[in-house]
Amino acid sequence: MESVGRLAGGLAHDFNNILTIIIGNLDSLRKNFEDWDEIMQFIEPATRAARRGADTTRQLLSFARQQPLRPICMDRPCVARTKSG
Repeated sequence: MESVGRLAGGLAHDFNNILTIIIGNLDSLRKNFEDWDEIMQFIEPATRAARRGADTTRQLLSFARQQPLRPICMDRPCVARTKSG
């Protein structure tokens, strides 16, 4: 099971790097061509799909690290007090 976790983590990390470039380029296109409806009709679905891929990547990384899939919000000052003593 540890081998599967390492493989999943490596693949997820590489895939996340690719998605970061794709999402960055799509965001740049959106900013530069926001008034061009013919292009926007392709950019929006591509961005949604890339973000879904990023969510899947986070799940794979969670599995590889054996972390819970549901992050929780924490009060930063409370956490800082707890860590400092």
